[in-house]
Formats: sequence, C-alpha cells, structure tokens
Amino acid sequence: MSKKAIAKVLLVFGIVGLLFIYLVKPGGDGIYPKCPTRIFMGLNCPGCGTLRAVHSLLHLNFKEAVKFNLLLVVLLPVLIYGITVYLAEALFSKKLPDVFNNRVFLWVIIVLIIVFTVLRNIPFYPAG
Repeated sequence: MSKKAIAKVLLVFGIVGLLFIYLVKPGGDGIYPKCPTRIFMGLNCPGCGTLRAVHSLLHLNFKEAVKFNLLLVVLLPVLIYGITVYLAEALFSKKLPDVFNNRVFLWVIIVLIIVFTVLRNIPFYPAG
C-alpha cells in the first residue's frame, strides 16, 4: 500500500473517530475502555482524560477540556502540525519543516509528559 493510500485511510478513520467522539460522550459506564494504568495502579497516566478532553474541545468547551487533560490541550497544536506535515507530504508531495526530527524538541516533549504525569498524581493537582 502506498504512502498516499495509507494517508487517505488514516484521514478517513481520523474523521470518523472524531465524529464518533463528538456524538458519543466519554465517561461513566459507556463503551469506551477504562485506563489500565488507572485500574491496576490507581494512577493517572498522561493520557487519562484525553477522550473527554477531545469531546469537550469538539464541543468548544475549552475550560472543561483543560480540566480533563491539560497536556492534550497544550500539545494539540504540535499534534495538529505533525499530522499536517505527514498529510502534506503523503497526499501533495509538499515538504514542510519537520521539527519532530530535532532531538531537543523531542526531549522537551518527553520531559513535559513526565512532569505532567508526576504532577497530576500528587494530591494538590487541581484536576477533577
């Protein structure tokens, strides 16, 4: 399968996935899976709350999205840019600057994820 075909499939699945998250609210006893880190260790992983945050963002509720997963909201522009870089190259053969091959950038992201994970698992973290 070509890179262009893979990009098209990923784009369609991404759009369908976002539509599903928009329509079906996460949380409670719904159809979404529970976090294994939370179940087995009682800790919040860096991804805990991501589905609820995405649902909130899709409904333009930014305050609620920040409450569910601050890291997602902060790193969303980076994620969107990464997807744009991939799709631009795969679908249109356009090369955009790729910051993801920069070691310093990647280490900053890794440190942010670690710090966020530690902070959200200490008692005074202000998340709900």
